Amino acid sequence: MGKDANYTTISKIKLLLYKECIIYNRMILAATDPSEIADLREMLASIKLKIESLDELEELEDEQEVEEYITTNNNIFFLLSDTGKIIALESLRKNIPRDYYPAFKELLLGLKVGKAKGLKRLKRYGYLELKDFKIRVTFDKLSNGNYIILDCFMKKVDTGISYRNNLANRTSQYQRKQKQFLADHTKEEFIKEHEGYFIEILSLLESKDLEGEEKNVARSI
Repeated sequence: MGKDANYTTISKIKLLLYKECIIYNRMILAATDPSEIADLREMLASIKLKIESLDELEELEDEQEVEEYITTNNNIFFLLSDTGKIIALESLRKNIPRDYYPAFKELLLGLKVGKAKGLKRLKRYGYLELKDFKIRVTFDKLSNGNYIILDCFMKKVDTGISYRNNLANRTSQYQRKQKQFLADHTKEEFIKEHEGYFIEILSLLESKDLEGEEKNVARSI
């Protein structure tokens, strides 16, 4: 059985498991006996663990080893939303627990200096990924020494669908803006603008919690 067939089989199994999750959630809402509810929650947790395992397997099927030399002292650019927001910055600020900031900083600085950690190519989308435990940085190569960060995000346990949606959404946004970046990324003013974005992101990743600060409020980008 080929890799594409494996991927299709995994997706079908996951779909069946997601349907089971819906059924058990409905049963939990309808149940009144605490013992029955506990049993149903245990079954639901077991199904979610199976989905998690299939998510990991599906991700491995989609990844490809990369034998690519990453230059040193690279220019790092950042994909912007249609409203002009730095997508990676907004994701880090709103969706990422601060405990993971040092790991994201390591990945981003590693790409800057040519030490790409956990480098993979996502076959389905064609662009690249840096990965560490539970975290991902998706990016693409504009030219030698020039890379664009598409997004930074968590690979969470039971969010396989949102993970795929995230990748699909960023791909769509990047495709709309790719020609612009290819045309502008060698211009000095454009480089300096994105250097400022990089400094802003590093400043966030190095920041400490402020008492009373509202953290990790999820919102769409």
